Formats: sequence, structure tokens, C-alpha cells
Amino acid sequence: MRGFMRRNVVLAATLTSLALALGTVGPRGAAAVTNDRGKVIHLTAVISQQVFTGDPNNPQLGNQFILNGDLFDDSNAKVGHVATSCTVVSVPPRATEAMCLSDTVLAEGKITVGGVAPFPPTATPVRFSILGGTDEFRKARGDFVVFAVSPNTLDGTFHMVN
Repeated sequence: MRGFMRRNVVLAATLTSLALALGTVGPRGAAAVTNDRGKVIHLTAVISQQVFTGDPNNPQLGNQFILNGDLFDDSNAKVGHVATSCTVVSVPPRATEAMCLSDTVLAEGKITVGGVAPFPPTATPVRFSILGGTDEFRKARGDFVVFAVSPNTLDGTFHMVN
């Protein structure tokens, strides 16, 4: 049982660190700051479900991890959810990396992000590209920076350009 619990903690930390689009926009309007450079949205996500196909301590090409979670704004109100899928695309002798695609689902629309991240993740934040969106986010471009606060909690910020 001890090995099982340890593996789940490693898996949770790995998946959480590589999670992507976790945007938060409140049901009463965007919880965002707009300036000359565009819109900035800060967010928090709590991972609800996650799975890794393979051994997270020995990743192989094609291994996948999939997760979903609930999104919260700065006042801790639940504002949406996120769905993410990542695939291991590079292993030794090259640096081990995973390519991810994710949708942040909010009342105002969806924001899609994607990109490549180190696997296992480093302690530094990971930056992904905003690929687009729907509804109010249909012209979304910019980047998304995310880092793990704890094994099941992420902190992230969208930086959207006009």
C-alpha cells in the first residue's frame, strides 16, 4: 500500500505541474485586468481526476496523462472547469517532454492552450501558447503561465494580447 500511495503522490505532482489551461472568469463577468497590452486573468484550479498510462517514473513515448479539475477565481468562487490531455513526445537520450492540449471552460466561452513541457516538471513555471477560444475568447492569443502550488492545486495566469 505504501508504494501505491507514493506512486499516486508522484503522479499527482507530475500531472498537476503539467496541467494547462485553468482560466478563471467569474459568472458575473471577467475576473481580469485589462491594460494597454491586453487582458490578464489569474486563476486557481483544483484537480478532480487524473490518470497516467504507464509508469510516471519511467515514461515512454506515447504515454498519456489526462486530467480535469474545477476552476476558482480570486474570491474562491467556482467559475468553470478544465480538461487536459498530454502525451510524452520525447525520451532519453533527448530531454523527456510532453505535449499538451487543454480547454478551459467558462461561462464566457472556452480558452484553448497547448505546447511542450518538461517531464517530470521542474520547479519553475511552465509557459504555454494560447491557441484560441470561443465566444468572448474567440480572438484569444498570448501565453499562459502555470505552476503547481501543491500536488492537486495549480496557479496560472493568462496573458492575452489585443
